[in-house]
Parts: sequence; C-alpha cells; structure tokens
Amino acid sequence: MADYPFTGGSPMDPPPRLAELRASEPVSRVMLASGPAWLLTRHADIREAIAEPALAGFVPGIVEGSDDEREQAAQAGFLMMMDGPAHQRLRRPLAGAMSARRIADLRPRIESRARELVDGLAVAGGGEVVRALAAPLAIDAIGALIGVDVTARPDFAQWSDDSAAMFGGSDPQAMAESGATLFAFIGELVVGERDSDGLVGDLFRLVPDDGLALTDAEVTGLVGQLLMAGYLPTAMVTGLGVHRVLRDPELVASLRADPDSLPGLVDELLRLDPGAAGTVDRLVRARGEVELGGHTFADGDVLVLPLGAANRDPDVFADPDRIDPSRRPNPHVSFFPGPHHCVGAALARTVLGAMLGALVEHPAVALGGEPTWITGLLGETQMAALPIHVGAPAAAR
Repeated sequence: MADYPFTGGSPMDPPPRLAELRASEPVSRVMLASGPAWLLTRHADIREAIAEPALAGFVPGIVEGSDDEREQAAQAGFLMMMDGPAHQRLRRPLAGAMSARRIADLRPRIESRARELVDGLAVAGGGEVVRALAAPLAIDAIGALIGVDVTARPDFAQWSDDSAAMFGGSDPQAMAESGATLFAFIGELVVGERDSDGLVGDLFRLVPDDGLALTDAEVTGLVGQLLMAGYLPTAMVTGLGVHRVLRDPELVASLRADPDSLPGLVDELLRLDPGAAGTVDRLVRARGEVELGGHTFADGDVLVLPLGAANRDPDVFADPDRIDPSRRPNPHVSFFPGPHHCVGAALARTVLGAMLGALVEHPAVALGGEPTWITGLLGETQMAALPIHVGAPAAAR
C-alpha cells in the first residue's frame, strides 16, 4: 500500500502517479498519515463522490465528522459539515449573498481596484503578486460584498494571518487555534453590523422557509464562511493564474489580442489549479455502505478525491495539460459540483479575471523570478510568493 500524498512532478502539476493509477487502477488503496484510505482518480468517480450525501467531508485531526461535531456545526451554521434540510436552510441565504448576479454588480469596482493595485505596483517597477495584488483584491471584493471595509479594522492584519494559518498550515493544533481567533474576529464584526443596512443586517432580518430567524451563531458562521470562501481561496487561485499566464508569452499576447477570450481562460486556469497548485484533495468518510464507481465502500471507509486528477482526465478533457481558453464544455470539479457547490465560485472567477485583465493592459509585465511554495496540511502545494516586474502605468483609461 503506497503512502499518500505522492511525490514527484512539478508544483504546478499533479504527481504523475495519479495519471498512472487512473489508467490502471482508478480505485486503489493508499496509506495516509491518519490511516488507510481509498484513492479515486477518474473524473466520473470523483464527481459522483463529491455529490454523494453519504460521503461526509472531514479533516484528520481537526474535523473528524462525528455526530457530535456535525450537531455543533449545524448550531454554528458551518455548512461543510451539514446535509439535508438543515444545510439547505442556511445555504440559500449564503448562496444568495454570493450569487453571480450580485457579483456582476460589483465587477466594475473589482476591475477598477485591480487596475489601481497593478498601477501602484508599477510605480515601484514591480513587487510581489500574492501579498500586493491577489490578497488585497480578494479581501476588498469580499468586503464590498459584505458592506464592511474589513481592511480598516486595526486587527485585520492578524485576521489575515490567522485565516492563512487556519487553511494553509501544517500544524493541526496551530490551525485550530488560528481558527478560534478568526471566528472571534468575525463574531465581533457581526455584532457591530447587526442593525446595519448591509449584508449582515439582511441576514438577521431574514426569515427562512421554516419560519425561524437565524441565530447569532448561524449568522456568524455564514459570514465567516463567506469571508473564508471569498478571501483565501480566491487569492490563491489568482496568484496561481497570474503565474501560469505570465510564464507563457504567447498566452499573454493572445489575451491582449482577444480580450473576449478571458472568461474561457479563467475557467481553464481554475481547472488546472483547483484551489492550490496542480491538485487539492477532498477527504470524505462513508456513513453507511456506499456504492460508487463499481466499488462498494464500507461504513467508515475514507476516500481521497484529488480534484487535480479529475480535472486532467483525458477521457473528459482533450489534451488535459494544455491551457485552452476555447475549451467547451469545461466540466471541471474545482468548485465541488453538487449540494456543497462552492458559493465563492462567481467571486473567484471575477477577481481572477479582473487581475489578469489589469496586468495585460500594461505594456511591460513579466515574472520577476520563481514562486515560493509551501505545503499544506494535506500535502497540497500552495504559492506563498511570486515576484513580478510591471512597467510604467498604462495611459489613462
């Protein structure tokens, strides 16, 4: 039984062993640090598993998916640990808050902010993408969505560091402590905005279908998930997308010549980098016997779903390692299709598109060196920094 995650390959691509198993043994046994598991590598199987309600997500050593944890998650409005009617009751308002239409209304602001950030970096001749471009644009966008300028809060810098530690660290205890600090920050934000005309006030005034108003804990949980879904994952995919585009001069030239290709390019970048470079895994545990992909999994079995393997399945994506902005359809699984479909999908697309559009408007923009990489708790590769050169600010637009 092979140890997982696998090694080998570049940080921007899934380990070659995943493709080998997809062809020879698409459902195989592997050994995680936490114990044995089943590894799925075909697009069809992974897509089906993501949507299967009898497979519950968990994070070893942090969120184990026990009945007690699920009950606590329901009381706190933490959607990823919920299913059924309780999940739908809380998901609807959060999905509405981050709907494609609502994000589209914010697009001009997001695009303007992206230009400001890039122009500001150009004054110095360049800088670093993750901290200077991707993260500020993502948090400004989510703050605009909520109606709160979170960057103006004196403890925002700590919040930003805690959110990164919670989702990008390798120490479960430190991640849990950062998570507690993060939600204390969010709780204070929610209390201060309870009677506002913004999103937080709207959530408190909302009466779901069951006639029961949302509790303080539920609103705090929803706002926390909105911030987390809109900030760190969006910043990650933006930094990775910038790297993929700028390392390919032909792709930059093509985008400049045909700006209408941007939406297709964004979807391709999200396919290749589903939240972290090359691949990211979702771990699930069977609740009862589950049949999937011609295999029967027993109650308690752990399954590993590598999104990068699904997104590069040649039976679904022709020439899967190539960036093809004209790829149609593009049924990637980066946003977890199914009941837990990522509510931050529209925001991630908009922020990434705005940043790429702002960068290629400059006549001289190029990578300034190689990225700095870190490894997360589940072995996923994350970009920590990316140097960039930016020429003189573009003419007034």
